[in-house]
Amino acid sequence: MKKLTTNMLVFMAMAVGLNFVGCFVALVLKLPVYLDSIGTLLSAVLLGPAAGAVVGGLTALINGATIDPVSLYFLPVQVVAGVSTGLLFKNGRFEGLKSVLAIVLVTLFVSVMSSVIVAFVFNGVTSSGSSFIV
Repeated sequence: MKKLTTNMLVFMAMAVGLNFVGCFVALVLKLPVYLDSIGTLLSAVLLGPAAGAVVGGLTALINGATIDPVSLYFLPVQVVAGVSTGLLFKNGRFEGLKSVLAIVLVTLFVSVMSSVIVAFVFNGVTSSGSSFIV
C-alpha cells in the first residue's frame, strides 16, 4: 500500500460510511442486492488492494457490531473483494471493455464465496432481501 496520507484515511473512512449506509438501506428495504461493498470497491480501485481490504474488513466489523450481526460472517468476502478488485485495477491495466471483464470476474468469485458461506453457515437464509428469493 502507498504511504498513507490524511486524504487517503479520510477517503477510506468515508468509504466505510458509504458501506454502512448501503447496508442499512438494503436491510431496511429488504433489497435483494448488496450495497455494503460500494465503498470497498471504490477504495480498491482508487487506492489499491490493501485499502480495499481494510475498508471491507472494517465495514464487516462495524456493520456486524451495530446493525447486522450476519455481516461478521462475510468479513472474508469483503476483504477478498477489496483485494481482488484492487489487484485487477492496479496500474490501470483494465480499461474500457477489459474493465467489464474484471468486474464480472470479481462478481463471480465473490458470489461463489458468499454462496458457500450462506449454504454452510445459514442453511441458505440470511438477513438480506435475497433470502426472500431463495
